Amino acid sequence: MAECILELLNNNSWRREIGAKLRKRAELYLNWEAIADRTLAVYADALKHKPNENEMVALPQVR
Repeated sequence: MAECILELLNNNSWRREIGAKLRKRAELYLNWEAIADRTLAVYADALKHKPNENEMVALPQVR
């Protein structure tokens, strides 16, 4: 890993290329629309599964 870091420090064109690719990836996957889509997918997946009554725990009543 140290060798790669040194190579990045010494190679301007490779550093720019890597930076541009990582920026594009971040813009694609780390925007609010993408995050919302993934969050909705998690909720939709959770709603597909019926709870197993043997695994359900009753909460104590609040008085």
